[in-house]
This record gives sequence, C-alpha cells and structure tokens, in this order.
Amino acid sequence: MKALFAGAVVVLVLMVTALSFAGNEDLEKGIRYYRGRDFRHAEISLRKYVAEIPDPVGYYLLGYAEYKLKKFGDSKKHFSEAYLIDPDISPKVDEMMKKREGR
Repeated sequence: MKALFAGAVVVLVLMVTALSFAGNEDLEKGIRYYRGRDFRHAEISLRKYVAEIPDPVGYYLLGYAEYKLKKFGDSKKHFSEAYLIDPDISPKVDEMMKKREGR
C-alpha cells in the first residue's frame, strides 16, 4: 500500500514538473517574439503560457503584445489580471527585461 502511494506521488510530481517546463517554454518564446516585435506570435505563446500558469509577468507582456496589435479591450483585461495578481508588476517586468538585454 505504501509503495502504491509513493508511486502515485512520484507520478504527480513528474506531471507537475513537465507542465511547468512546458509553460516556461511558452513564456520564453513569447518574450523572444515580443522583443523581435512579432506581436502576433508573442500573443499566441503568451496566451498558452497564462492558460497553464496564471503569472503576472505573462499577463503583463500579453497585455502589451495585444496593445501593439490594437486589441485594446483584451489588452486592458490582461493588464488588469497582472495588476490583480501583483500590484507592483510593472517595475519587476522592466527589471527582468533589462536583465535579459544584458545576456
């Protein structure tokens, strides 16, 4: 019985880990597209990311990509989501993007 329970826990941990890595890949793609000014593809990747991981950074960048695509209603909605999760998100994203430029 203990072995069965331990096996189930291991399977759950592996599933959660796999999902988080898949989500991070979508975030990385979204950032890459955004920085390359490919806002349409950034929007697609960031939508996938926030659907799996409701992260304020993802919502914030998605809001900007949609703003650049003139999807103002969606943009406002996603900015609101970002600020609802983390009211101090703007300086955090700015700092993150500056660090990425130094890579």
